[in-house]
Amino acid sequence: MFASATKKELKFGDSDFIVIRKLSGYQLDLCRDEASARNVGHLRRLGGELLTAMNSAEMEKAAAKLKEKRAEKKESDPKAKYEEFDRMTTLKQGIVSWSAGTDVADEGLRDLDEETAQSTFESIIDLTLPSLAQITVQEEKGS
Repeated sequence: MFASATKKELKFGDSDFIVIRKLSGYQLDLCRDEASARNVGHLRRLGGELLTAMNSAEMEKAAAKLKEKRAEKKESDPKAKYEEFDRMTTLKQGIVSWSAGTDVADEGLRDLDEETAQSTFESIIDLTLPSLAQITVQEEKGS
């Protein structure tokens, strides 16, 4: 019932670890919202001229096509689900503790190497949103 009760320890090397937790619906929304804001920022950097050049009908058509392509990609690419969440926000929300001698804070998170940051991010999303295959296996074990 409460997401925060679900935790998992990730091992890195012989002695390093990170404890992660399942995200709540509220936290998932924060991670999605941050990813959306980042995408809007990318559009703004492209410039107003591009947005002005497209009329609203063209924008709606393009948005519908993008939504369709994303749905197709989610079905065929197991890594696609990670694209809808902001990595740093997910790490901030999902890391409970770690073996490093520093607090789990922005500075420590920014210092994680790429491999550790990405695998921890994916582990948080996987713990929070198990795949359909995992759910099916769990249901079969339960029955």
